[in-house]
Amino acid sequence: MAPTRPALLTAVALLLAGAACSSGGGGDSKASTKVTTPQGVVLVSHTGYKPDRIEVPVGKEVVWSVENGSHTVVADDYSFSSPIMSTGEFRHTFTAPGTYSYHCVILPKMKGTVVVTG
Repeated sequence: MAPTRPALLTAVALLLAGAACSSGGGGDSKASTKVTTPQGVVLVSHTGYKPDRIEVPVGKEVVWSVENGSHTVVADDYSFSSPIMSTGEFRHTFTAPGTYSYHCVILPKMKGTVVVTG
């Protein structure tokens, strides 16, 4: 089965972001915990949401892109929810600052958090 267009675009964005972050240059030798996923994009797979915590400014749209499996994105307070997805994306724009926890109803151990600053 060929990858979908959104999956290909996400993969290209991740490759470009990774290349930009690996430009050498010495610097601090401490291991970085920065995620190379473009701001506002969360990948969804059987292993969880990647990253499982994301910080965005008020008014930013967050995109959850399904890599594999069947999953949902449901706010713990039910303020937003996706349908069951096995391909494609779910998008939600955050209009107020706060911390928004979410989970997958199919695999309840999958949990994530969006921190909205503003």
